[in-house]
Amino acid sequence: MGLLGRFRQGRKAGDGQESLHQVKLESLKEWIDSQLGDSRKRAEEQAKSIMSAAEDALKKIKARLNELERHSFGGGDKTYATANMAKDSFVKHSYAVLHSMRMPSDTDFNSLKDLESRLSQALSQISSGSPKQLFLISTYFKDKGRELITALDQAGKRMAELSEFLKSDGKTLEAIERLRENAHRMSGMKKRALELGAEEEGIKAGIDKMDNTRREAAMALEGLVSGVEWKEMERISQSIARAEANIAALENEANEALYPAKRPLKKLGHSMESGSQVPENPFREAILSGREQWLHSMIAEALKQAGTGGIRLKPSEMESLEQAMDFMQSRLPGIKEMHQAFASEADALKSQISRMRTAEKKQSVERDLMDIESGLKAQWSELDARMKEKKQAETSLQEIKAGCEKLVLEQFGKRLEIEV
Repeated sequence: MGLLGRFRQGRKAGDGQESLHQVKLESLKEWIDSQLGDSRKRAEEQAKSIMSAAEDALKKIKARLNELERHSFGGGDKTYATANMAKDSFVKHSYAVLHSMRMPSDTDFNSLKDLESRLSQALSQISSGSPKQLFLISTYFKDKGRELITALDQAGKRMAELSEFLKSDGKTLEAIERLRENAHRMSGMKKRALELGAEEEGIKAGIDKMDNTRREAAMALEGLVSGVEWKEMERISQSIARAEANIAALENEANEALYPAKRPLKKLGHSMESGSQVPENPFREAILSGREQWLHSMIAEALKQAGTGGIRLKPSEMESLEQAMDFMQSRLPGIKEMHQAFASEADALKSQISRMRTAEKKQSVERDLMDIESGLKAQWSELDARMKEKKQAETSLQEIKAGCEKLVLEQFGKRLEIEV
């Protein structure tokens, strides 16, 4: 019976359908150890034996290489010298290959798979000497070369046994390792899903609280805008708007009458070598700023200079000066009086409305509502992210769970149901 045959044990076939094993996720690792521990132990013992046999085979190769290295031809024969050089080069190369070989300390599936790959590569490199080397060794070192070939063949058989093990009973180790790894992953996913669920509930509670605050603020705002003071404030605001509209109309009337005098007065300024001229807004920048007498005297002087030939004006410019003078003497006093009355009315109304707290309260409540809406938007976005992450964790958990149950059934013939 071969090495694998001495350790391989067939799986027992049940007389009927295997009973269902219902296992809580928290107890899955213990279940794996109790239910699959014997299978794992047998596979590990088998793996250790194969590894030991492979290690012995490598030691024999080293021993044969040592014997081959010590065997040399003496004398000055060139053929023997060439054979010695070919042999020494082959041995040196083989030593380097074997030196890189390290036997794994564990019997897990990945370590065994790595050993298989490195052992195959090492044997291939040792056996792949140049045709000249192999010819000289086989010709001049027949006995030692034959012993080395036997050792290499034995190592090849050990590698074949390892490869066969990995394809059959080695799958037991791989399956159990995957199950234990996935048990750990599922525990982490379940923990994260629970954490996300708690965070989700906390965010929902925060949203409910902010919703209540928003409703209270909206009711407060509705109470403000429907109250008596708010209605009075709206009435006063409308009165202020009317007064300011009247003020603007008076200013426009004055500016339309005075501004056309700007061009002829500019000619007067050049004649008198003076930079004085009508401003862009004559009513505000001249009449209301205390320069009414200056503007009146400038217009009078321009009319005088035009009459005596001091300045030359177009008929239209002369007409603009005469209309401006007539406006200042007849219409302007009434406009000033009405402007002052409307301005005083607007100031009084503004003073009255400033003493009302409703507008300030309304602005404060509106700012609060905007902050609440912004906060709610952020909370809903955060909740959506938590829900998506939780769903992804739960989906992955179920996929891994199904994979574990399928693996146990296919590899070990046991029906497993993991309760998560």
